[in-house]
Order: sequence, then structure tokens, then C-alpha cells
Amino acid sequence: MANWENVNETTLTDAKRIRIMFDSVLFCARQGIVMKGQIKKPMYQYSDDECDNDDQVTALSSFLLRAANNDFNPTSELKRLSNATALTKQTQDRILETCREMLTSKIVAEVKEAQFFTLIAEKTLKDDDGVRIPLFVRFVDKNLKIREELLQYVSRGTRGPDESWGETIGKNIVRVITELGLSMEFCRGLNFDSGDNVLKVSEVVRKIQADYPKAIYVHARSDLLNVRIASTCEIMFVFHTLYKIEFTAKLFTEEKEIKELLETMIKEVMPDSERSRLIELSQTNWGETAQRFGNLVELFPAVIATYDEVCEGSWRKYIRDDDKRFTASGVSLGMLEFQFIICMVIVTNCLELTLDLTDELQKACYNSSTICEKVAELLTRLDELKSNIEERHSAWYEKAVDLATKIDIKPEKEKIYGSKPKTTHDPNESISEHYLKLITLPFLDHMKAQIELRFSQASLDALDGLAMMPNNVVSNPKSWKTAASRFMERYKHDQPDDIYYDAELGLWEASWEMYKGTPPNTALELLSTMATKFKYTTQVQTAFKIFTTLPVIPTESETPRVMPFIHEELCLYSMSDNYLNALALLSIRGKELETEDVIECFKKKYTLPMMADA
Repeated sequence: MANWENVNETTLTDAKRIRIMFDSVLFCARQGIVMKGQIKKPMYQYSDDECDNDDQVTALSSFLLRAANNDFNPTSELKRLSNATALTKQTQDRILETCREMLTSKIVAEVKEAQFFTLIAEKTLKDDDGVRIPLFVRFVDKNLKIREELLQYVSRGTRGPDESWGETIGKNIVRVITELGLSMEFCRGLNFDSGDNVLKVSEVVRKIQADYPKAIYVHARSDLLNVRIASTCEIMFVFHTLYKIEFTAKLFTEEKEIKELLETMIKEVMPDSERSRLIELSQTNWGETAQRFGNLVELFPAVIATYDEVCEGSWRKYIRDDDKRFTASGVSLGMLEFQFIICMVIVTNCLELTLDLTDELQKACYNSSTICEKVAELLTRLDELKSNIEERHSAWYEKAVDLATKIDIKPEKEKIYGSKPKTTHDPNESISEHYLKLITLPFLDHMKAQIELRFSQASLDALDGLAMMPNNVVSNPKSWKTAASRFMERYKHDQPDDIYYDAELGLWEASWEMYKGTPPNTALELLSTMATKFKYTTQVQTAFKIFTTLPVIPTESETPRVMPFIHEELCLYSMSDNYLNALALLSIRGKELETEDVIECFKKKYTLPMMADA
């Protein structure tokens, strides 16, 4: 905030007024406080002159001006004379734009210095202007820290006549990176798992890799494998089923009264059950998350009985939040349809096939060859399942019928709403055959496509970089060098002098065999050790830096990405890309900016009425 020197002066200088105005804008932006800015009003967009009430940043600035002038009279004319005519919406936008340019240029400079980077998409934001995708960049900075920083939000854009949405998004991502001054030639990884199914991941990846084949798509360790496979599915039954499962698991673990009621219902409805609670989505324990689907299937009758008791009683007694209470009512009704039950059973049984690979990926330090074996086994099991799918699906259907019978639901084909349904029912087709074609076969195809996308041969080859970790060098003396050589061969054109990497690998092995003390067990520790004790291994260092830009290393060694704080009210209205990006960057890295620096940068581009004499 402002530096309060000479606060007893009766008249503030223009410089101090400017400082207070800029401080007010920066404070509100850092805290995610809604400002007037470029938010479009739903019905009527008024100008500053038409609005009698100050917005938050103007009110804050006016208060600070009066306080600095020892004038605490709320009817004082000071704010009109010194503030209202200067801190307009346009001025606020220009201050925010200046901050955005400063923060963006700083991030871009850091990425350029690092040279290699990976692009990561996070959860999308939807508003009146469509879809905005927060694009993060992962790199190793000059201090050898692995960082993931927000670059900016990317709009989905307008689709061309011969383009798919995925191709449009991929084209826009490349355009944004180029406009920022970065080169996609140095992009070594892509990960869009967190971007929801709106991204059309496979289409986006194909569009980018058509021009930049070195930008391989990798499955990030921080992403939940089973949930990502399900959440990227475009089968609407699967999408809605997953949402209901997620909401129910979270509700039944967060609301104490409902959690206790569920435990009571389990004892009454399912006295022989060994489980006593639902498993909430875990961001760290992948195995528990993978089992959560089966957990809900097993406790399904008790879950429905709990929902019934909550609905028959007072909703407010169990759920105090009105929005959550409304959503819970809709979810509970949706879970009483047979299409939800059969979809839940099918998805649960299919995702169980991924448990072996999930468990292996969860290990703090895994072996790349083991991952390759697990991926091959999973693809084989999917092929075997599909070859015998009629028999397996019949067993799943019977399980769904049994669950439905316990809660008095009759098996039926999905309900079709509207006058022009997209799907029609074949009267000669049994209910079991109907859901086989509608859910089981498409979901198996989706699973295989997603596994092949996340664990392509290029992605599996990239895992060979793990072989350079000291524990792998020592514990796998016969195989580590072969794997490391494959990795360095793949990226030999990124090496300063690739003809010496065989010799460096030999020195690398000898160094760790003679190493005294505890060797580094995370990538972050190894990067630091390499810089201080292994300066002669320039080829290995470059290769390992490329590897660490890929989000496949243990999460404990990363500086986790921070999502921007965007106020809910801001999401209700459309706003310009620059305004959104300024708010997002300031909410994350706003403390890095000094007010004086912002003012100096502002002066180079804009002028204020009060700034002429400052």
C-alpha cells in the first residue's frame, strides 16, 4: 500500500494521489476484488458519468485519499476533485493492462532463458464469450527450480468451415505462444488432461504435432489417471454419471450430518457391509481414487436410503448452502434412473482394468520399462475384454438389475426427452443389448484411445529419462545406460555437442558408484547437485533439464502450479482477454510488482490528467 509520509500535510501532492490510485487498483486485483473494468453488464452498460455509486477500487482510493489528508468526512468533495475524474474505467483498464504486460514479459523472459518448456492446460473457464483455457508453461528456471506458471487464458476462437473445435483450439494455442515471443520449436511436451473434455484433446494434439512433432503428449503424474479417462469421455451418460458420483462422494464426506446418517443407513440397510463410508476424491492417493467408483457401487442402496431420508426430512438440517441443496436434489433424482445405475456399473468395471498401471504410476520413483510393460498389458486386456464383451456385459447388466431391484427401480432403456430425440429405440433390441451399444462398446473404444494418447511410443520413450536418476543408475547397472542412451539419442539435436554423450554417461555411472553420502532421490535435488558437483556433464544436464520439463516426475519435487483467483461474479459476464489475463496474473504474481515500477511503465504509454505535474 501507499507510503504514508507527511500525512499531516493539508494538501496531497499529485504524486501521492497517483500512488494511492495505483495502490488501490493493485490491491483490488491481487485480492480478486471485483472492479468496474470491462465487465459487460447483463442489460445496460452505463458510463462513469451515469453511475452515482463508486466501484470498489474507486471507493478504496477515495477513502485512502481522505485518510492521507486527515479528512474522514464521507461527504467530502475531495474524492470528486482528486479522484473520480482520473480513476475512470479506462484508467483502471490501462493500469491493469500495464501490469499484465509487465508480468507476461517477465515470465516470457524466464522461459526464453530456460529454452525448453512444456504447455499445460488447466480447468477451463466458461462465460458469455465462450470457453477460455488457462495455459500454463512448465520450465526449469535459472535457479534450477521446476516451475509451472500461468501464461494467459486462450480463447477457443471461431471455428473455420473445415475445422473441428480441437483443431481451432490447437491453432489458437500456437498463435498465442508465437505472439508472446516464444518459439514452439522449443516446446517438448503437451498436457491437456486438466482442460476437461471441452478441449477435444486428441484433435488439439494432432493439430500442434503436425508442425511441431517434438512436442509430445504426456500423462502428468499429478493428474488422476482413472478420472481423466472418464472425464474426457464424450458419451453424455458417462459424463453425467461421473458428475453425480463426484458430487455425491464430496457431499457425503464434507457434510458431517449426512456422513453420520450414511453410517447409520449402512448398518440398517447393509449390515454385512465391510465399508462404513464413501471415499472422497483424493489428489494424492490415486489407488483410493480408482477404487472410489467401486466403493459407491457397493454402498449404493445405503446411499439412496440416505438421500431419501434427507429429502423427506429438512434439507436445511443437513445442507445449509442453498446452491448445494438444489444440486443435491437434482443429483438424488438422477441416481434413481436405471441408465445411471447401468452406466455406473459399466464404468466401474472398465476402470478397474487400469489399477495396475495406476499403482505403478503412483510410486515415488518408478522404472520406465515397468511402465511400458504395464501399458502393453492394459492394452492387451482391453482387446481381450472387447473380444468377449457380450458375456462380460451380460454379467454387468445383471449386477445393475440387482442394484436397481434393491431400490425398486425397473430396468428400462434411457429416457428420451424433447420432440426430436437424437437417438431412437429399436423395439427388437433387448435392454442389455441397448446399453451394450450405447455405453459399453463406445467407452471401451474411448479407454483404448485415451491410453494410446497418454502413453504413445514417444511418451514412453520420454520416460527413459528416469534412468538418469542416481537410484536407477545404482540399482539397474545393466539396463539404465541403454534407456538413458535412447533418451539422449531422441534429443541429440538439443545437445550442445551430442558426440560425447556416451562418454558422459560413463562418467555419470562412475560418479554415482563412488558417491559418498545419500544420493538425490528427487529431480529437484538432482538438478541442484548436478550444477555444483557435476559441471563436466553438460550433455547429461541438458538432457535431464528437458526431461524435467515434462510433468512425469514425482510431484514432491515440483513447485505446484497456482490457479488464478477469479471471483464468481466475474465469471457471469464476458470480459476482454487482456482484462481477464491481467486479473489472473495479478492474483498469482501481483506481489512481484512494485507500484513505482508500474507507474513508470504506465507513463511510457499513457498519461493521466494529474500526471502532468507529477
